Amino acid sequence: MSKKVASIIFVDDDEIIGMVTKRLLEQMQVSEEVHLFSDSLVALAFMKKKYTTGKGVGEQANTDLVMLDIEMPGMGGFEMLSVLKEMEKTGQLHLKNTFFTIVTSHKTEKEELLARRHQVTAILEKPLRQQDILDLISKIR
Repeated sequence: MSKKVASIIFVDDDEIIGMVTKRLLEQMQVSEEVHLFSDSLVALAFMKKKYTTGKGVGEQANTDLVMLDIEMPGMGGFEMLSVLKEMEKTGQLHLKNTFFTIVTSHKTEKEELLARRHQVTAILEKPLRQQDILDLISKIR
C-alpha cells in the first residue's frame, strides 16, 4: 500500500477493540507507527507532548491520524478534541498535519452533528473495517 500516514493514535477504553484495531492497522501497513491507548487522559498527555510547539517539537511535516472513541471514562473523544483544539488556538500545540476521526459503536444524528462542529475528518462505526480505513487514509492523503 502506497498511501500511509506517519502515525496513528487510537484511543478506546475497550481494550479488546483497541488490540483488534491496532492489529488490523499494523497488518494493513497504513502507518509507520500505531499508538494504542485505553486511558483517555494518558492519551491526552502523550498528544500534548508529541504536538507541543517550540524548538521544532511538534512541527511534524508528516501526516498523523488520531482516532478517538466518543464515550470513555475520564474524558470522551469530543472533550479531548476540544482541549487539543483550544491548545492549538493558544499556540501551545501544532496540529496542522493531524487529522481527527471519531469512532463509535452506534452513530447517532447528534454525534454526526458534533463531528461536523468539531471538523473531524470522519465518524466511523466499530468494529472498524478494512475498507473504512482505506477510504479514510485516501481522504487525508
